[in-house]
Order: sequence, then structure tokens, then C-alpha cells
Amino acid sequence: MAAAGAARWAAEIFDAVKDANGGTLAGFFDVFAWREPTEVLFCEVKVGPVRIQPSQRQFLAGALRLRPLSEFTIIEMPRPTPKAAAGRPSSAQAVKERPASAARRAAWTAEDVLAAIARLGPDAGAVAATICDWAAARPTSRSMEARA
Repeated sequence: MAAAGAARWAAEIFDAVKDANGGTLAGFFDVFAWREPTEVLFCEVKVGPVRIQPSQRQFLAGALRLRPLSEFTIIEMPRPTPKAAAGRPSSAQAVKERPASAARRAAWTAEDVLAAIARLGPDAGAVAATICDWAAARPTSRSMEARA
């Protein structure tokens, strides 16, 4: 995680959750996001009829022994219609369009991330917007109490 540019405290949380999962990434949620000072979010994205898998249930059971439920989010999205999918780049094309430079990635802003993901289609853009909104928000103690 530290190699990916994560703060030391975020990498420690990630590693602790990984250790609680038997030292494996099996079942880990799709996205691990963090913001200062010590807040993290694990997001799982399900599209269409896809449901949580047994490995994800196992991951969540172990992770919830260490982290509060408020740090876990499941984003459910409808399956894209064929018309919505038309014109969207294939996964291979999207990978080719990604910047290769680690230095460039370290300088990305939330707007850069949204723009890059939006090119993958409306579903990916909605997920990115959800995560970026979380990262930009500064919840009040009242909203934190409501989630607890």
C-alpha cells in the first residue's frame, strides 16, 4: 500500500484487515479509499444481479472485528443497457488510455480521477463520484453518530 502512495496509517489499516483475512486479498472490496486524518472506506460495487460472494462475506466478517461498519459501503448499480454501453471503450482500450507514470498518478486531483473514470462509462463515473464525494466531505460529529 505504501508503494501506491498511501499514508503510513492507511497502509497499516489495510495490512491489518488483510491479516485478519488470512493474509490474502481474496474477497477484498473493490476500492480502499482514505482521507486525513484517519478515515478509510472500503467500497464494493455490484452491477446488475451480481451479489456478494462467500469470499467477500468472509472478508467482511474479519474486517468488522477491526473496523466499524460505517467504513464499508456496497454500491449497487443496474446493469447498463446495450445503448448505454455503446461507444464505451473496451477494458483493453481503457487500460491503454491510462497514464503510466507513477509521478503523474500521485498528482491527480479528484477532478482528474472523475474525468478518467467517466471515459469508461456512466456506471464507472457514478462509482468514482460516490468515492470522491466521500473523500471530499468532512462529516460532522452529528453525522458520524447517526451512522454509528
